[in-house]
Order: sequence, then C-alpha cells, then structure tokens
Amino acid sequence: MNVPFVFTIEEMLDHFIDEGVSPSADDVETAGCRLGRNYYPALVLDLWGEGLLEPAVAAVVVPSAWSAVEFPNRALDDDAWSLLFALAGYTVDGVPAERPEATMRLWRGALPGHRSGWSWTDDRSLAQWFAERVHNGGKGRVWTAEVEPARLLARLGDGIGRAGEAEYVVDARELTIRADSLPGVLRTRCGLRRATGRKHAGQRHLTVRCRSTSRTRDSRATG
Repeated sequence: MNVPFVFTIEEMLDHFIDEGVSPSADDVETAGCRLGRNYYPALVLDLWGEGLLEPAVAAVVVPSAWSAVEFPNRALDDDAWSLLFALAGYTVDGVPAERPEATMRLWRGALPGHRSGWSWTDDRSLAQWFAERVHNGGKGRVWTAEVEPARLLARLGDGIGRAGEAEYVVDARELTIRADSLPGVLRTRCGLRRATGRKHAGQRHLTVRCRSTSRTRDSRATG
C-alpha cells in the first residue's frame, strides 16, 4: 500500500478507509512518521476505531507509538492505551511474548505528581537518573511498586525503545506505589556514579529513524 504525503490524521485515516484493507505495520509506522510522532498514537487509536487495526499489526505499532511520543499518557488517556495494549497482547520490543508469571519489583523516577505514570524499569539506577534530571528541579523521587503480571503491558529495550533503557509499560491505575528509600546509583552519560543529590547536567538523546529520515530528541522513559 502506498502511504500518501498528507499531514493530518483525518486525511491519513481517509486514505486507509478508501483503500478498504487493513494497513500493514510498515504502512502504519510510515504514516506515523509522516504525521509526526505526537500524532502517531491518535492515528493508531483511530485505525482501531475504524476496524482497520489487526492484532498482529497492533503488536508492532502500539509499543512503537508509545515509545515514539515524548509523553504517552498525555497523547492518549489511560483507557485508550489499555484498550490498544490489550489488542496488541504482551510484547517484547514489538514481538509477541509470554507475559512474566511472577510479580516484579519495578522502579520509576519522577516528580511526586507523576509517580503513577506508566513507564517503569527494573533498573533502579536508571530510575534514579530520571528522578535527578535537571528539569525536575531537585524534587524528583524514586518510586517503587510490586507489579503483578496482569499489569505488565509491554517490555521495551534496545529493539524498539530507547538505547540503554529497560522500560516496562505498566497499567498503574490503583497500583500501590511508595517512595523508595534504598541508596541509589546515578546513571550518567559516562557511566555510573553514587547518587549525591547533585543535579545531573547531562541530557540523554535518542535518534528516531523514520525510514530515510532521522531526528534527535530528549529521552523521557520513566520520567
């Protein structure tokens, strides 16, 4: 299927409807790149609404759309993401996989008001890094939770997520979350150092490739 060079969700959705067949994962990813990463999740949701999102395609494009946008829970509400991840099934880097069977302890680095976001990690040092980012103004904390398998929606690593970040997408609605008091190790761009409470001046970046084009942006996982 040829994906047109149009730049609104409405035009792109009309194209897929007129084609009369469900698009492939490559088609949806190309369309998401052409619309821009902040519109990618809405396109995926609208395709589902039109009955044009097959489960096998959702397994690829739902975690891809989650990873592409800077603040996923602002792009779509929790109910929409829950619906899309349910259609996709549990995946690891966009590939269907067996959901973990045991409860996992995960961490998240964020401001107190954002502690119930859906980006978590099994790497506490990474959560510490996000907690101490400069734009948190020294108010970020490391949060932890015991996460039941049913809450685990996807695992994103180097294959589809941000290089060096071990992210779990977690349905955090009504999840019991507490501040973590363990001593931390802060991840820096040059490796690891013991957390000291000093602000970390470095900015991590990710290059997102959309076929022949690429762009660099700040990373946000677990932030």
